[in-house]
Order: sequence, then structure tokens, then C-alpha cells
Amino acid sequence: MRLPSSPPSRRRLTRCVRRSSNLVPPTRAEEGCLDYQLYESAVAPGTFITTERWRAQADLDAHLGTEHLQTALAQTADHLAEPPGIHPLTPIEV
Repeated sequence: MRLPSSPPSRRRLTRCVRRSSNLVPPTRAEEGCLDYQLYESAVAPGTFITTERWRAQADLDAHLGTEHLQTALAQTADHLAEPPGIHPLTPIEV
């Protein structure tokens, strides 16, 4: 998921995201969560990215409805330049 801050809200969004203890640990503890990482872009400070791996689509679907995710999205919504971007990825065998 990509969370780009709006310029006037960059500091506020950064503070919200850095206090993400209400999001990251509960997500990592969810059934089917194989990996969940939170990053800030080095080239676009104030843009936050989560990388996630789920056992199955149903596990991801369940995560999207969790209270902790919905709360985090509600707390950050006013500070985003655009809606969160979700970009499902498919591995490329090389």
C-alpha cells in the first residue's frame, strides 16, 4: 500500500505513521500474514509504503476489514495527497 502525504500534512502524517504500533504488530499477528513491513520512501519523504505477503487472498481480504487497519486509514485520511494505492504484485520467475 502506498500512502503519499499532502505537502502541508507531511509532518503530521509522519507522526501518525511512526506511531504505527497499533497497526504493524496486530497485522503481523493476523492469520495468514507471512510478512508485513512499513517503509518511508528515501526519494519521496512523507510517502509511506507497506509491503505485505499473505498466505491466501482470503487472508488479505480479512485484513482489509480489520478494525486496526480501518482505524489507521481513518486517522491518516485527512493527511494524504491522494487515496491509498494498493498494487498487488506477481513474482517473476527468473
